[in-house]
This record gives sequence, structure tokens and C-alpha cells, in this order.
Amino acid sequence: MFIIIVLAYTLFLKVYPVKASYYSYLQENQIRAEDFHFGSQAYDVIIVGSSMSEGLTLPGLNERSTTLNFIGGGSLTGLALIQQKKKLPKAIILETNWLERPLDENLIRPALNPLYSSLLNYLPFLQEKNHPINVLTGQVSSTTHAINFNEAMQYVSYNMGRNMEFENKYVDTLQIKESAKKIKKYVDYFEQHGVKIYMMELPAHPKMWSTKRNIETKRFVELYFKKASRIPPYPNLNALQTYDGNHLVESSREKYSTFLANFLIKNKNDWDRNL
Repeated sequence: MFIIIVLAYTLFLKVYPVKASYYSYLQENQIRAEDFHFGSQAYDVIIVGSSMSEGLTLPGLNERSTTLNFIGGGSLTGLALIQQKKKLPKAIILETNWLERPLDENLIRPALNPLYSSLLNYLPFLQEKNHPINVLTGQVSSTTHAINFNEAMQYVSYNMGRNMEFENKYVDTLQIKESAKKIKKYVDYFEQHGVKIYMMELPAHPKMWSTKRNIETKRFVELYFKKASRIPPYPNLNALQTYDGNHLVESSREKYSTFLANFLIKNKNDWDRNL
């Protein structure tokens, strides 16, 4: 009976458009990692980063692009996932704001474990987005509960003062250093395989630049990536607004996305190559 149920649900997932419902940013992170790993789509430009990169797009850029960011995570996890893909992108935009975020082993498990990956591939109901409770809730609910950026921000403080206090008090310099060294290895690997790497420091409220965490992060970026190509600073920081000192509001994300896309278009010859 169990086998029949499993086979029937697997067939259902393959032939019926699934509307699922998710309730936490942890689920959203898992789904994003699995979709990227199992997806057949190859990308020319990939943005990797933390929740600060959420919602960034590349309007007007005639290339296949995506943003591989993780709420509560960082660029290191995205780089690890990209390395396992058969076809590498032409360029990677690497957010450096939260350099210290460690590699999330749970998110990269399918990419590093062929047996586990095959299991999720042949039994898609084991993938996070296809869990029966999520799918069932999505079918009976008249409204979607898919997590979005604004909902995810409920898990962080909107108060810039509290964020500044946190980033001055809880700073793990050793973790920042260790993550920077690991990121450097990925950067070297990708550059050796012809991928153009751009380091991107996303705009934040000016008061946030003086926090100890930001100062230490900038120090290690300069130490390990001094010769790396950079996305230039946004020309008019006063035109951008944040939710909490770190995360850009939607209108400001759109402005920065346009700025980023225009930079890539102007410098297309630097990264537009066949691998």
C-alpha cells in the first residue's frame, strides 16, 4: 500500500501542476537550492549572496541570469552550488556584505551527495517544495502563503538601532576570516575556468558602515580580494532607502538592479565569453 501511494503521488507530481504553500524562510532557502541543483536551466550571470541580494534582477541584460541568495546565509553556499553544475556561468556577482556566513551543509547536500541527489530526483515528493503537507495546503487554500521578501524580514529586526548594536557586539572575526579564505578558493577555481568574478558591496544606511562587523568584513575583503574586479559604488546613495539599515526597500532594489545591469552591459566584453 505504501509503495502504491508513493508511486501515485510521484505520478501526480509529474503530470499535475502543483500549487504549494510554504511558511518559513528556511523552507524557501531549501527550495531555492534544490530548484537550482535539479534545474536544467543554464545561466550566464548569477548573483550570489544573503538576504540583502533578495529581489535583485538584471533588467535589459540580454543574458540568462538568476539570483542565488539565501536568507540568513551568504555567498559561500551559492558558490558551492554553482561549482557542482555541469555548465558554469560567464560571470558571478558575489555579494560581500555578509562575508562571514558559513557554508550551509543542508542546502548543498544534494549537490555533494550523488546518492541523496538521485533519491530526490527519482522521488520528487522528498523535495521540499513537494512535501505532501505543503502541496495539500496549497490546493485547499484560496490564498498563497509563499514566503516573499517582506515576510522574510519579519525574522529580522526592522530597527536600525538594534541592528547596529548587534553588529557591534556580536562579531566573530575568526569566522569572517575563515569564510573569506574559503570564498577565495572558490573564486580562484572559477577564474581558472574562465568565469568572471565581480565583488559587490551592496548599499546600506551610512550609519551601518561604522559597525565593527562591517569594518572587519571590509578589512578581509581587502586582504583576500584586493585585485578582484568590483562593482562600483552606487552614484547616489541618498536616493536609496532601507528597511532596517541593511535591506533595500523594493523601489531602491529596482534602482540598484538597473544600475547593476547597466554596468554589466557596458563591461560585457570583460565577461561575455564561451566556457
